[in-house]
Amino acid sequence: GGNYAPFTDETLPNRGLYTKLVETALLRAAPEQSYKIQFVNDWSSHLDLLMPTLAFDGTFPWSQPNCAVADTLSESDRERCETYNFSKPFYEVVDTFFAMEGSGFEETLSYADFAGATICRPEGWSLTHMNAVGLYEPAVTLMRPNSPDDCFHAVAAGEADIVAIEAHLAVEAIKRLGFEHQIIETPNLAAIKGLNIMTHKDNPDGEAILEILNQGLGIMQQSGEWRDIVSTALRHQMENG
Repeated sequence: GGNYAPFTDETLPNRGLYTKLVETALLRAAPEQSYKIQFVNDWSSHLDLLMPTLAFDGTFPWSQPNCAVADTLSESDRERCETYNFSKPFYEVVDTFFAMEGSGFEETLSYADFAGATICRPEGWSLTHMNAVGLYEPAVTLMRPNSPDDCFHAVAAGEADIVAIEAHLAVEAIKRLGFEHQIIETPNLAAIKGLNIMTHKDNPDGEAILEILNQGLGIMQQSGEWRDIVSTALRHQMENG
């Protein structure tokens, strides 16, 4: 899936930082293995259609819910645990919250202060970290549009109070949409999460594919290539906005 700078987007160098990591992992662990990476930017279609029908062998990047505590997960996260296998995390990101300046939400120190708020998080994005801290209905109202941009527009229009989103993507979207100095981060409630590749449990090749990817990740981390790829991509983002 694209439109997720700096990680996956067809307009970025190497089609994004995460795409470069996946391609390099395949090349390092199994150079004889042919592959094709194709973008489908309707993220929900990955889970609803493309992966269940085995039209694709893998999809990225997705966060892995805490599958060890399935009884505390949302229905969609529990289904993700039951249906998919996950690679090791190729990258960790900061998941955080954004609100209108002056709303009070941007200064909060406690998740409890979000009680009664409308929180927007795009459809398909895991709710694991929100559920773990009590941010589920009816304590809060959830809004689940198709895209992150929809969430920022909803907050700007007063239809939602908070966007729950990944920090890199948020900074890019806020700048692109013209909401700088209007929608700002709540810096005290951030959480770190991993981004993984998923394969469907019905795919007979799924576990072998993940094993190759994990081996390639290990090779890159030991050689220093992982760090070089990440630093190059982040430097490009800083220089080009």
